[in-house]
Amino acid sequence: MTPAEAVNILILIGNRIDIQWGMFITVHLALFGGLLYIDRPLQRMEKLAVLSIYTGFAVVNFLVMKNQIVLMDYTYKDIVDFSRDACCLSNNLIQGIAGEAVLGKSTASVTTLIITHGLMYLLVTISILFDQVLSPTLKE
Repeated sequence: MTPAEAVNILILIGNRIDIQWGMFITVHLALFGGLLYIDRPLQRMEKLAVLSIYTGFAVVNFLVMKNQIVLMDYTYKDIVDFSRDACCLSNNLIQGIAGEAVLGKSTASVTTLIITHGLMYLLVTISILFDQVLSPTLKE
């Protein structure tokens, strides 16, 4: 693999992660919008169904994103190796990306992923379990 290929792979992985974050945000906006739109409290079976489907989505989304971050970490390690080669000692892009890797960008990404998914799972679960009808004065 060449340094250019490693950079391209890094960009592709970053794009995939961005797509997954977009999906994560869209699903949450739709879910909360749906909870606000429904004029009655959810029945027990509806709550169970929504929580089951959401749990499946959250787990798959988390695992896909975590896998992409692991691949990103491997790519960063390759770029760090390239940054020490004679071919790339004066390449600002390779040196800059290698600097990001040394600062632990992938570790921060995994931490952000865990915290965000955990907090949103808690918020969604609480929102579904304690779903209430808005009083008539709040609806208007």
